Amino acid sequence: MGEAIILLFLGDIDKATEVINAEWFLFLPSLYSFSIYDSYVNTFEKNKLYDKEQRAYIKFQQHYFLISNKMPIEKNESYFYKYLF
Repeated sequence: MGEAIILLFLGDIDKATEVINAEWFLFLPSLYSFSIYDSYVNTFEKNKLYDKEQRAYIKFQQHYFLISNKMPIEKNESYFYKYLF
């Protein structure tokens, strides 16, 4: 197969058709099509899994942040100035 491709690039079409096996040549489009389809499906599924995990992580982080970092609320404004400056 590789030799036939090289001969096609060199312009020897007659030699390339003699070297190539038609059955294998007709098998290649289905092989490439399946490879493209399989890579697309795997990428799509992994992206869905990543989105699900990312959502769970962000939800956990937001919940943890809200519970552990409660800010004290006072009506006295001097409290805020004491910690800002």
